[in-house]
Amino acid sequence: MSRIRTVKPEFWTDEKINSIDRDAALMFIGIWNHSDDNGIHPAKPKEVQWQVFPGGRASLKSVEKWIGQLLKVQLIIQYAIKGKEYWIVPNWHKHQRIDKPHYKYPAPNGVVNARFEENSETILGMVA
Repeated sequence: MSRIRTVKPEFWTDEKINSIDRDAALMFIGIWNHSDDNGIHPAKPKEVQWQVFPGGRASLKSVEKWIGQLLKVQLIIQYAIKGKEYWIVPNWHKHQRIDKPHYKYPAPNGVVNARFEENSETILGMVA
């Protein structure tokens, strides 16, 4: 489910973005394109590899390394619901305008329209 997403000029000078590899930042934007309208994507590195880097332009090992960087700086947060793992982009609706939302994946408990504080408790491993 590819969608049109907005990349604001501030993205390029963001402290977190500049703390990760360039290709991790590019992959982060690619994850936005394939996330649902709540900023949620299945936590499947292989899926990200073929969605964002088709034709083998990046190895699975590299994609997994870059995902680790995104998780470390909390550009994405991982959680689980009913045995399935997902990534959510914090403050999604602060940066993306969604006109006709379509929510494909379940959000973590207490999250409505992907709005939660960036400094909120980690939801890694949360199960609903």
